[in-house]
Amino acid sequence: MLSSNILKPLYERRTLPLLKIPLIFALVLAFGSVAWLEIHPLLTWGCYLVLGYLLMSVVTLMHDCTHTTLFATRWLNEAFGMVTMVPFLASFTAFKEDHLENHTYNRSPKDPDGFTMGKRSVGDFFLFYSYIFLGVILSAVYFAFIYPIKSLRGKKAWAHWAEMAAHVVVIWAVFA
Repeated sequence: MLSSNILKPLYERRTLPLLKIPLIFALVLAFGSVAWLEIHPLLTWGCYLVLGYLLMSVVTLMHDCTHTTLFATRWLNEAFGMVTMVPFLASFTAFKEDHLENHTYNRSPKDPDGFTMGKRSVGDFFLFYSYIFLGVILSAVYFAFIYPIKSLRGKKAWAHWAEMAAHVVVIWAVFA
């Protein structure tokens, strides 16, 4: 077991990630706008590559919200997590519950990511590489439908479906 002296610095609030938030979102808007204009195919695809990197930064921020460590208040972590998940067509509620459940069984036989450790079968390799190629689609389906239907009940289920409805409204508004 890790001592509290090792764990304590991991829970200290830092301002640098908070300062990165406006920069990351400004860059997403800038590169997204250039890609939207389709000035030249190479420029458009270059913007898509940069957007992929920037969106992984957004996922990292959202991940910190699942652990309630990005902001000092729980509600702000929840709200920011929900907003950051809109482009991913999945709910923060479903991701958070699944992710924290994953940590419950981390590095044990019940770990859902256990297939990435130790001896692997041919099926494990197939699953891993399928995820690399189909990950966005599989993640959207899993976090939007499979996990919530299988695991979420009560307030968490309502929160999930409300988030998904909000995603539909926002995405419809953007493309309309």
